[in-house]
Amino acid sequence: RRLPLSSYWSIRGTSSRHAAPQCSAATMTWRVSSHFTLSALVVIFLSFGSEPAHHVRVEAAAGSTIGPIGFATPRSHVGLPRQPLCSAIVDRKRLYASKDKAEKDVDASSDQESSSKKTIVGLTALSSYTATTVAAKFQILPGPPGADGTTLAPYTDALIARDLGASLLCAVLGLAFVKAITTLASKEILEPRDSRKIIHTLSAPLFMVFWPLFSEAGGARIFAGIVPLANAVRLFVAATGSEDEEELASAVSRSGDAKEALGGPFFYVLVLLASVLAFWRDGYAGIIASSTLAAGDGLADLVGRRFGESNKWFFNKDKSIAGSLAFFVGASSCSVALAWWFAYTGTLIPSMEFADVAVRIIGISAISAIVELIPIVDDNWSVPLTAAILAAALLQ
Repeated sequence: RRLPLSSYWSIRGTSSRHAAPQCSAATMTWRVSSHFTLSALVVIFLSFGSEPAHHVRVEAAAGSTIGPIGFATPRSHVGLPRQPLCSAIVDRKRLYASKDKAEKDVDASSDQESSSKKTIVGLTALSSYTATTVAAKFQILPGPPGADGTTLAPYTDALIARDLGASLLCAVLGLAFVKAITTLASKEILEPRDSRKIIHTLSAPLFMVFWPLFSEAGGARIFAGIVPLANAVRLFVAATGSEDEEELASAVSRSGDAKEALGGPFFYVLVLLASVLAFWRDGYAGIIASSTLAAGDGLADLVGRRFGESNKWFFNKDKSIAGSLAFFVGASSCSVALAWWFAYTGTLIPSMEFADVAVRIIGISAISAIVELIPIVDDNWSVPLTAAILAAALLQ
């Protein structure tokens, strides 16, 4: 049985010959560090050997385990003999490299898909303008009325340039307007639901303000129709999750869901496209239908959400008296203003006194406001359809 060193030296005596050896602190530190260094070298040397038969691995994460000396090993290696340290490090690097490559492949695929969706909008606009210009150049599209009023004059290069320039101007200004609103929404200066209704209220009226810039040629409506067509394609791209149109999808949707862009906003653009192609400036039907849907429905939502909580209609709790009044005021004032603008520019001359036109437009707006309250129909199509039918019947 061994005794402590202090006891041993006390038994042996305290003579100088048998006294415990003395050493300085530096010498003791050197000896301890030497022992630790030697032990570390032994451990590293042994780690290059094989794993004991009863080696236990501890799960570190999904798809990996704690390997030799704490290194991560893929789950597929569990149960295999322990690999050397260098091999474990190589496997770990390969695992991380494969993950990085997979992430880069996903990002590249997403960027490529987003770029292809963005290209669709550009190709649609470019091909539409090219085809329409070529059709007008070869007199496939009708020109302006002739001097006798019964024949059509040629669609000259000057008229083609005028209609093409007016259409491009409307497209650029419309893009700038929507971009300004979506930027304000993305910076949280405007709430998404407010930005949606601002775009809804002003887009169609602002577009129709520039209609007098187009020529009298029958093909001018085709040039003008490219503007809502390109916006319809843009909304479709935004609804499918394109990162380039993420701001637009967020601005025109109620909840921020991109798929909502294919709801009311998409139908809104289709109504405007139909108004251009079917009615154009031949009468008030298309103008009244688009302005009623835009200004009437847009202001009804903006005002109704703020001032309509305490004055809901008893037969439709989703609508309010404040919203209905805003619908009537917005639809009638916008429609009357556009009718006056077209008469002032000579684009559409009414067949009656303008005061009579204004009174009838006010009556159409009142009836459209009542139709908007019907809960069993979708006001996105019932309102413009009602306004178009009444305008065609009362304002010819």
